[in-house]
Amino acid sequence: MGTVSELKKEKTINPVNNVLLAEHEMRDFVVYALHGTSVEDILETGYWAHVAERFVPFKTQIKVIAEDGSWIAELIVTACDRNWARVYMMHFHDLSEQEAAPSKDSNFTVNFAPAHGWRIIQKDTKEVIQKGFNTKDDAHKALKDYENTIKG
Repeated sequence: MGTVSELKKEKTINPVNNVLLAEHEMRDFVVYALHGTSVEDILETGYWAHVAERFVPFKTQIKVIAEDGSWIAELIVTACDRNWARVYMMHFHDLSEQEAAPSKDSNFTVNFAPAHGWRIIQKDTKEVIQKGFNTKDDAHKALKDYENTIKG
């Protein structure tokens, strides 16, 4: 057993071998999860089957953004092979603000379509009243304003 100063020297980081630029060591990916994909889905090993061969354990980070903008998750790959990957969720953010849904007797609904984003639809005619909202909350707020306008 050495002195305290000798022990400190043993635990010191060797900058030449152990301090590396993340941009050279890490692989960062962004994935847009299709509408309807749940957080549980992205944690399944098989979800990554078609891209797992590009991953390296503990050197691959994945930011998953729900196509409808309702959540974001940050993952790190902990194990993988050619057609599967095990991921650990480092962060999760629920971005839906839970705006009140239209009343049941409303003639309108809000839904998501990849080509339109969040949109307002008239139930009877299926006509798109407004489209292109980034979040469900924005569409609900616009619907509330629209209903107030047509009520007079």
